[in-house]
Amino acid sequence: MNKINKIAAFTLAEVLLVLTIIGVVSVLVLPSISDSYKEDESIARLRKIENDLDLAYQKSVTTYGDYTTWSVTGANRVTQLTEFLKGNACGNVASTASSLQCFPPSVTIGTEKISDNTEYYKMELDDGTSVAIKPDDTNAKYLVYVALSGATGGHVIAKDIFGFNIDYANGVSPMGEGNDRGANDAYTAAQTINATNWAFINGNMDYNKCANTLNWKTKKTCD
Repeated sequence: MNKINKIAAFTLAEVLLVLTIIGVVSVLVLPSISDSYKEDESIARLRKIENDLDLAYQKSVTTYGDYTTWSVTGANRVTQLTEFLKGNACGNVASTASSLQCFPPSVTIGTEKISDNTEYYKMELDDGTSVAIKPDDTNAKYLVYVALSGATGGHVIAKDIFGFNIDYANGVSPMGEGNDRGANDAYTAAQTINATNWAFINGNMDYNKCANTLNWKTKKTCD
């Protein structure tokens, strides 16, 4: 007698069920993966701009000497730094008075609307990052705000917009350094410009998800 081999097969209903499950899992997982990738990319860009600013500062000191010997102030002091950054300059004009848009127009830090403040020298770097630089001679430093996605990109502080101080004597440091730790090393900068230090040092933006539980020593991620 011939034996008839039965071939196991999925029914149409079973196939549709599996596809449905795959679809649901994809909807749940893919956005998280995409967000994680975007965050990693932003952190890489943040660290790159810090390196670019530090190199520009070092070249400025090499070219013009220690800051105590500099004879210029204000806008002239800015050019001693920005000449070593590669990109297109808007200068000190307000965005509303210029055809060049070098910084997101909606960004306000403290009471300053950065794009319209003529005290800030604005540039779009070759990698698409926008920077706004203001000399603060009273405190012997530059204030530097960066828009990682450029003038027309995102404008959320601590996600797209970050800040650095460039001390005339000691160089570049992320904003928040020394001002983002509380009792027992608790993270205290929330989602402010001072979150720059956390993102730069720890390589994540988990303060946007669980700022109240983060700790510099014991809990550096939400997981």
